[in-house]
Amino acid sequence: MTVPYRMDAGRLTISPQRKVGWFEARQLVALGARAVAASVIGSMSGRREIMAALEAEPAFCADCSGAEEIWLDYMADTGDGWNATASVAWLLGRDGLVVAEPGAPVPQPVPADCRTEGLPTAGPGQTVLPAGEVLLLGGDQVYPAGSRQEYQHRLVDPMRSTRIAHPRGRSLFAIPGNHDWYDGLTSFIRQFCQSPDGRTWFGAWEAQQRRSYYALRLPHRWWVWGVDTALEDDLDPPQYDYFRARAQQLEPGDRVILCVPNPTWIDDAAAGTPGGRVDSATATKLDVIMDLARRPDRDIEVPLVLSGDHHHYVRHHGTVGEQERHYIVCGGGGAFTQGTIGTPVDVSMSDGPSYVGSARLQAAFPTERQSVRLRRGVLGFPASNVFFTAVLTVLSGFAAMLLGAGGGNEGILGGVLGTLQGFGPAAVCLAIVAAFSAFAVSGRAPGMPPAAAGAVGGAHALLLLAGGFLLVRAVLKAGLAWWFSVPISLAALYMYCGTLFGLYLFLSHKVLGMHKLEVYSAQGIEGYKSFLRIHISAQGLRVHPIGLRAPSTGWVAAPGVESRDDPAPRGRFRRTGSVSLDLPDGCQRVIDPVEPLRPHLIEAPFLIPNGAVPDPTPSAVRAPGGSP
Repeated sequence: MTVPYRMDAGRLTISPQRKVGWFEARQLVALGARAVAASVIGSMSGRREIMAALEAEPAFCADCSGAEEIWLDYMADTGDGWNATASVAWLLGRDGLVVAEPGAPVPQPVPADCRTEGLPTAGPGQTVLPAGEVLLLGGDQVYPAGSRQEYQHRLVDPMRSTRIAHPRGRSLFAIPGNHDWYDGLTSFIRQFCQSPDGRTWFGAWEAQQRRSYYALRLPHRWWVWGVDTALEDDLDPPQYDYFRARAQQLEPGDRVILCVPNPTWIDDAAAGTPGGRVDSATATKLDVIMDLARRPDRDIEVPLVLSGDHHHYVRHHGTVGEQERHYIVCGGGGAFTQGTIGTPVDVSMSDGPSYVGSARLQAAFPTERQSVRLRRGVLGFPASNVFFTAVLTVLSGFAAMLLGAGGGNEGILGGVLGTLQGFGPAAVCLAIVAAFSAFAVSGRAPGMPPAAAGAVGGAHALLLLAGGFLLVRAVLKAGLAWWFSVPISLAALYMYCGTLFGLYLFLSHKVLGMHKLEVYSAQGIEGYKSFLRIHISAQGLRVHPIGLRAPSTGWVAAPGVESRDDPAPRGRFRRTGSVSLDLPDGCQRVIDPVEPLRPHLIEAPFLIPNGAVPDPTPSAVRAPGGSP
């Protein structure tokens, strides 16, 4: 393993961040521009090829195959708001977690001092799961897009605060998701793939890879392959050569855990594509890597495929050819929660034309019933998306004035209305309808014609315009003074526009299956987080899916750590803005939740057997009875 990052006295400054407001107008424009730029940069920059050229033959990432057992943690889609990200990181940072039967939350003990860690004590009917010696990050490590500042504040700060040091250190490996690619992979490479001291430590976890993909050899003939499928770029030749070389190291009986950034099997089934193939470049990349790893004739299998991208936990299990396989989506590391409504019960898979099979849904978190309840929260859109609702209010009010809603007024208001009506009312209204239609097309359900989605969005825009016109006209025709009628009009428009938008998201998702992302991102749900704790031993690989229904909403300095921003060392510190903390010698943990976190097992742990150990005796010299 590695040496600890720091255990000496010093000062740590952190900057807790609010959760990302996905419907802030500035955020929408900036993210759209980054996505367009990334689509160009991702296909033209060739950063992965440049990295490979600078290191002709990369050193093998890590070899832990000599150990008798090993514990791994898997987390994806993290780096959003402080509460959710820090809550998951705090659980990962402890030396062990106490769990009980599936669905039963267990309050986690908080160590008595910032220098003190160790395995907790299990009570009756409880089990202690030791912490992972290796942390696997499954993509989208930061939101809304990769940058030096966002990685620092939304990922590094929470991880360092919840476990700043470990006597032996822990290892970390990561693959990039689409949000990591929005700056052309620049910040991801800086954070995870460079070796100078101080740039690869995430508190007690040390990033050890040199490229955006990796292979990790584990005990009992297990491997982890982390694949970078980029955006719309092809599988780069150096990455293909890298995994082809790793495939040549596989021996009969080996088992490969495949980590990919997005679950094409879910997207495919939702789109109704037969045989598990999609018409996307990503599916082709996954097929190519799978063909390298899977060798049924040599008893080399891929029994476990892990992915994030969808912000919930879902597991499918089935067979591909004659091999069993588990497909797990576990994107609950900190980003807003997505419901599991519409998750396919059955997904069809193929590892090429010769190996076709299917997998059935085994577990989901949140459940479909919980997801239905969570969806209703979007009806509170005006309260949770103030700035975006204000923009809708201005647009609706402006259009109403152009259409003559205040006709006949005199004085100051009449002069303003006369000026506004100099704009082209038809052109402005058509622009609003076009924008709403484009938004609807971007969130259309799989298989839904773009024209149909555009018509739904257009109808939404017409309701916004017509309702706004009638509201403004009714208020201004009431004969009230302009200084009173204008605020009344704006308040009525605000409630109408925000409520209508929330109702649109709710009904379009419930009735037509549209906006499966936006109906939850508009709420920024921080609950229902998830991660995996994996144990490899002589019995096989056992997966423990961990869920957390509610993150901590308050944080304090750990005992022994002094906060310079609060009158008392144990006082709560604010969730936004910089916080300076003085650390004593031997400090391993900087912050604690105000109330104990209560994780639970999402479902019963499941075991994947190890591969058979091949007989070293050549078959040509065996006796008929099998003895030499």
